[in-house]
This record gives sequence, structure tokens and C-alpha cells, in this order.
Amino acid sequence: MALAAPGSKVIVIGAGLVGLSTAFYLRRAGYDVTVVERDQIGSGASRGNAGEITPLTAVPLAGPGMIGEVFKGLVSRSGPLTLTPLRAARLMTFGFGFMKSSLPTYTSLGVAAMVQLGAGALAAFDELAAAGVEVSGGGTGFLYTAEDEAHVRAFHEVLTQRSRSGVADAPGPLLTGEELWQTEPTLSRACSAGFIDYGARWIDPGRFVESLGEVVKADGVEFLEGARVTGLHAGDHPSIDYLHQGTRINLAADHVVVAAGAWSSELVKPYGVHLGVVPGKGYSFTVAADELPRHLIHLSDARTVLVPISGALRVVGAMEIDGTYEAFHPDRITMIKRVTAPLVRGIRWHDTSHEWVGPRPMTADGLPIIGQHAKLPRVTLATGHNMHGLSLGPVTGKVVAHLLAGTDVEIAGRDVEVEKFSPSRLARLLS
Repeated sequence: MALAAPGSKVIVIGAGLVGLSTAFYLRRAGYDVTVVERDQIGSGASRGNAGEITPLTAVPLAGPGMIGEVFKGLVSRSGPLTLTPLRAARLMTFGFGFMKSSLPTYTSLGVAAMVQLGAGALAAFDELAAAGVEVSGGGTGFLYTAEDEAHVRAFHEVLTQRSRSGVADAPGPLLTGEELWQTEPTLSRACSAGFIDYGARWIDPGRFVESLGEVVKADGVEFLEGARVTGLHAGDHPSIDYLHQGTRINLAADHVVVAAGAWSSELVKPYGVHLGVVPGKGYSFTVAADELPRHLIHLSDARTVLVPISGALRVVGAMEIDGTYEAFHPDRITMIKRVTAPLVRGIRWHDTSHEWVGPRPMTADGLPIIGQHAKLPRVTLATGHNMHGLSLGPVTGKVVAHLLAGTDVEIAGRDVEVEKFSPSRLARLLS
């Protein structure tokens, strides 16, 4: 049964990666779409990220070994993950769910759910490219590396096994010693082993969101930028209240899609719906290099990513949960440089620019929230994509368009168990 027939007026809250992708597919399906954005197109976590499209690794953060990382992050700011202790006291529900999801049984279920979306990630980007959206500035082939060869071998086996689900091709062979260093001269001798995921791609996310916004506008989607949504009204006649240039305005529609990233939880709280979406801030900056890396490089030990993007080198890392959305803390940039420097060479760490912070919308189980909640009639949620908003934004837009039209949700020739991403699952997880 259709939630809203084609031709209906749909409001999409949020003009980030997921919101723009949703607007694209809804408009192509015949809906009258208005996008309402608190800031400007591509705000939040949309621009300064690594630009990764990673079907094999777009899986939940929660997993064996992460519980220890959480406790380290509570007592020290020296590592990639940091949590402000006062904030942590108010995050007990999220923390409980995260630790529960890190148990092996839950981890397997989470990965199985995510690969359903990952299987359609590349095809969705190809569709956007065919429509004129710019997917340039990057390349193909992710190099995963670490100091411990055993760690690399274990991760290689995990991805090889995962590839058998059909989500993507298996990674390339293991590289060690001179073969690794010749394959990627940017690596220092501290990196003992690695392998390349040839099926992964990366793009310039800034170019992508700008171009996607232009294509969507050309398709006839209306945009309201600088319009902060202050109220959501679910029901038979849904509407939103927003504040624009000091004026409070009400906008009615037939259906509302909440794709506001880390800000989504606040919009639905008045209805007693607790999504538990937490802003997990990521950092990036541009740094000068003697020569750009040949690949996008994942440095497992540092938990950082080096991205040759549009002729420059971007370094991405950190996960900071302190209760704020965009507060910038320079010590996180210093930390990223400190843990990354021993693993690479030819980088001029003193010559940096374009420092950035953005709030990733984190969920306790690492799965996005896609679908309806019983307390929110005529409202569909599309949020909580954690660190995979770029990888899974376009395919999420396709799923939302199918949900509103009441048609079967199929990705890569397989039916998708959309209930795995239902907002109601979170109540069961945290019980």
C-alpha cells in the first residue's frame, strides 16, 4: 500500500547526502518535493568526509574489540575515539545498546542487514552519474594496511568471506614488505602488510553534493535553505514549522521525510519517539605532500584515512562524542597528525589547511533508521547512517521512494528486509 501516491507533496527535511538522494529519487518517481535545510546544501557531515563508496566495509562500527575502545575514550583524549565523561553519563542508553551490538551474535546480524544496502551502493551512484551528477575527484582501489601482518590477514579473510554474499568482489591478494611499499610509496616501513579492495571507489564529496543539488533543482525540486525546522506535525495532515530570517512559517504536505542526520532525534522527541541518534564528530584537514598517494589508504593502527582528492591530500579521522554537533577542538587535529605520521612518509605535517569537523549521525547498533514509526503517521525516517552516509545515501533514497510508492524494495535483484532498519528495532535492542 502506498504511503503517498506519486504527485503528492513531500517535504524532505535535510539537504545532506541522504536528503538530496531522497529528493532525487522521489522527484524521478513523480512526487512534488520541497527540501528544507537549516543551513545550506551539503552542510553537516556531507562535505569534509573521505568520499568513500565502500560496499564491503559499510558495516556497523559496533563489534568485538570496540568495547575496550569505548572505555579508553572515556579516560583519555590521546586516541581516535573520545567521549566526554559528563556527556557519557547521559549516553548510558546509547552505550548499553552499543556494547550489546558489539557481541558476536549481534555483530553478525548487523553486517547481514547492512550488506543488503551495500550491494546496491555502486549501482545507485552509476544512476546518479548517468543523470548528470558529478562523481569525480577520486579514484578506485582502497589500500588497507597495518603494522601487524596477522591483523591484516584476519581482516582480509573477513572481507573475503563477506564478498561471498554477493555484496562486492573479493579483495586483492595480501601484499607484504617490498611489494607493499612499491605498490604504495607513501607508506613507511612501519606498515608490514596490506591489500587492495579494487571494488571500492572514492569521490570528492563536496563536488558531489553541489552537483546533486543542481541536478535535483533542475528536476523541479524546491529548496528552502537557511530554514531551521522548529516543529514537526505528524498525522493525517502533516506539516512542519520552520524559522527563516526571523519569521516562523508553517508548511503543509502529504508526507514528510526526516533526513536531518544528527539533528533528526530532536525533531521527533515531542512524540515520545527516542531514536537515540548521537552526533559522533569526525575531523579532516588538507595537508601538503611530496607526492599524492596512488590509492585511498586506510591506516588501521591510527584509524585514519589518507585521501588523494581533487589534486590535494585530505586526512580524515577521529570520533568525538561530546554532546555538541559542530564544536571544533584543535587537539583532535593534533592527535590525528601524531598517530598517522609514523606510518607514512613525504607528508609536510606543518603545512595544513581546510580543517573541518562534521557530526556523523550514530546509532547504537550501527544500522541506519529507514521507515515509519507508529507514533509518526505520514512521516518516514531516513537517518542514522553513522559513517556511511555517502556510501549508502543514494541507495537509501531509492528505498525511501519505494516505501512511499508502496512498491517492493529490491536491490541487486534481491528483496530487502526493510524491517531490519525500522526505528522500532531500537526499542527492542535497548530493552
